[in-house]
Amino acid sequence: LLLPIGPFFDDWGKIIATSPLLDAFDIAEIAGALFEGWVYLETAVGYARALAGMEAATKGGLNELCLLVPAKIVKQLSSGKLRALTTISQTRFEAQWNQFGLSL
Repeated sequence: LLLPIGPFFDDWGKIIATSPLLDAFDIAEIAGALFEGWVYLETAVGYARALAGMEAATKGGLNELCLLVPAKIVKQLSSGKLRALTTISQTRFEAQWNQFGLSL
């Protein structure tokens, strides 16, 4: 469950959400830590991308993920800036970063 190079954490989030080594409590704890990191450093989109991956890989999507995470996270996952970041598809997000890299 090693962490890849940021901010490309979608696939890592998917691994976390589906790992047989983790139970619902573990997943909720990781989601909580990612949320706290995002609150602390809102410009660090890697936290949001990991949550997006977790949501994408969770059977039932956002509704199911919201059952696992602390209540303070549910509102942020459902609306606002964090929601805007998590609704960008992985393909689109990575394409935007590719374009940025090519423009340097």
